[in-house]
Amino acid sequence: MFEKWDAYQQPVGLHYNPCDDFLAAWAVNDSSHCFHYNRKHQADQWLDFQWAQTGHDGKHLYHKVERMYENKPVKAAMNGEPTYERMNEGKYGIGWWQGEDAWNQLMHGGTMGVVYGAATLWQWKITAQEQGWEPWTDAPFNWQDALQFEGSRYVGAVAKAFEGFDFTDMEKRTDLTGGSHLLLANEGRFYVSYLPQGGSLRIQRFPPGLPHYWFDPVKGVFQNGGEQSDDLFTAPDNKNPWVFIAGEKE
Repeated sequence: MFEKWDAYQQPVGLHYNPCDDFLAAWAVNDSSHCFHYNRKHQADQWLDFQWAQTGHDGKHLYHKVERMYENKPVKAAMNGEPTYERMNEGKYGIGWWQGEDAWNQLMHGGTMGVVYGAATLWQWKITAQEQGWEPWTDAPFNWQDALQFEGSRYVGAVAKAFEGFDFTDMEKRTDLTGGSHLLLANEGRFYVSYLPQGGSLRIQRFPPGLPHYWFDPVKGVFQNGGEQSDDLFTAPDNKNPWVFIAGEKE
């Protein structure tokens, strides 16, 4: 129906609940909402994308986007709902947790993009003391406070890192790193890899002369430094997270 009546022909997809491969407590009397594996309607012509949900327990879960990436026929995929920042009375998904999760969701196969959410923003809480919310959903902030949560900057930095690069049709290419690092690439044109503690990255058949850069995902800026020796690239340090990006910028 959406595809038929949308005059703008926007992409159509599904955003699933988190019980893709287990029976949720709330579904014990009706399991039809579970065991969908984030792939229901995968072959339907109207479907353009599939979004998983990892839930709000503050856990880094990447297996869902890994599975979705492998589904056929190919449809765009990502984690549409990681743990919102400051869920569970303000304790979960705080600060850099959001940046780490976003980069890893992307690198593990969620190549449609990344998503950020915040407790008290999704409820549009007028005051920090507003009543009526269960503790696992709540935090002592209002929606205006939530706009300033630290983690949003780290997720937003993903878009800053990609700006100006032609990353169309990038795909998982761990074969080019010998399996030592996760890598997204359109071979010969664009490469990106997230190194959680810096260090070195070797990329086979890397095109000579292709510009490459190091992006600081915490500060949200490109940094000078790092070294190259043939197809071995070394980050500015071996203790902080870095993002390697290679390609021609517009």
